[in-house]
Formats: sequence, structure tokens, C-alpha cells
Amino acid sequence: MTDTFTVLVVCRANVCRSPVAERLLARWSGQVGLDGIVRAESAGWDAEPGAARCAQGEAWLPGPLPGAAVELAGEHLDRADLVLALDREARAACVRLSTACRPRLLTVTQAGFLADRLGRMIETGEPIAGAPPVPEAPADRLRWLVAEMDAARELLAGRPEDADDIVDRHGVEPHAEVFDEVDLPLAPLTRAWAALMA
Repeated sequence: MTDTFTVLVVCRANVCRSPVAERLLARWSGQVGLDGIVRAESAGWDAEPGAARCAQGEAWLPGPLPGAAVELAGEHLDRADLVLALDREARAACVRLSTACRPRLLTVTQAGFLADRLGRMIETGEPIAGAPPVPEAPADRLRWLVAEMDAARELLAGRPEDADDIVDRHGVEPHAEVFDEVDLPLAPLTRAWAALMA
């Protein structure tokens, strides 16, 4: 295991949703003291390599989005500790490239939902049934949480399927709404990270 925990965010083109999520993850992980431990990356399963990132996303953040569009490859998925897909289409594309990523693959909204439940248990000291002891090293603690999120997938039963999709919509106002939707589930995820570090 390495000292770095890599989160890969995947959407279709890697110009709007996933780079915004990448930047937000870098921001939130820094705010909970995980600078240098969490490394956020993004890629697109149908990306045009080198394509410019979304100007509206840069204005919403504010600030430049990292780099240019990157096409998703199996090696991205294989080295990621957590893979966050922006929708079910991106999730399926990830599995087509690497079936081995399944235990580490969730949509962003699924991850937020599960992290919220598990994070509350961690904060209150409630035991998580069947969970092994929490490791000492910070990056290993985050990997532990990913394994527990995978084990808790039954909690997702009964959710509407479209709850797993953050759909890219173009236009000034709708685009801002999309970025808000991307941000919303990242808050409970990073809160759970903070609880694990406490």
C-alpha cells in the first residue's frame, strides 16, 4: 500500500463534471487535513484528449480547472483506490475497461449516500458490523472506508435508478445546477474522511 489515496472521477468527456469534482475533492480533502494524502484525478470514457475544460466550471469554482481532457484507460482504474462515476453510463464504461475496479467503483451519489451513513456511525462510535479494525495510516484508513462502502451496498436497494445520475446539462443556469449537484454528495464523503482521521 502507498501513502497516497487516489480518487478517480469519471464522466463522458472530462471537460465539465469530472474535472469540477476533481477540483472540489482536492479542496475538501485539504480542508479536512488530507493534503498530500488524497490525490484526485479525472478522466472521460469518451474524451477527446487535450480538449479544453469547461469555462463555466472554471467560473463557478472559481479558478482554472486542472489540465485538459484525459481519455479513460484501464491503468487509471487499476491504480485508483476509489472510482467515482458521474452517472450509470460512466460506471458501465469503467467496468468494461476493468472488471477488477468493481469493489472500488460507485457513482458519486452512491458514494455520498453510503459515506453519510457510515460517517455518522464513525462519528458516534457505533460499531460497523463485521468491519475489521481501522488501520493506523491515513491512506489505509480511507481504503478501509472504501471496503466498508462496498460491503454496505445493500443500503442502496430501493433507491430510484436515476438517483445515481448527475446528468450534464448545458446552458448558464442549468450548468451551475449541475456543479451544485456534483458538490452535494462530496460533502458527506469528505466528512466521513474527517471522522476517520479524528
